[in-house]
Amino acid sequence: MDTNNGHPVHCVRQTEVDFSDQLSEAIREKQLQRDEVVRIISTRSKSQLRATFQQYKEDRGTDIGKDINEQCRSQTKQGILLHQKRQNACTIHDK
Repeated sequence: MDTNNGHPVHCVRQTEVDFSDQLSEAIREKQLQRDEVVRIISTRSKSQLRATFQQYKEDRGTDIGKDINEQCRSQTKQGILLHQKRQNACTIHDK
């Protein structure tokens, strides 16, 4: 077990479902600049983001890009949409 100055450290492993839920909440509340959104988008690998975006679509029945376009107006929105486009292009080329 990991410790921090003798105190146990409990790590929680997040899944695509967790990330999808966090993104959904941020979109619904029109707060794409939240720290957890930036962390998800900037630290996940291509395959993890692809899985998160797919999970979002499976859970909500709609594409994350469509929801962002309809719900949010910001520079952060443009960054996330660009990132999603790049992931989609990689998916097409990876097949």
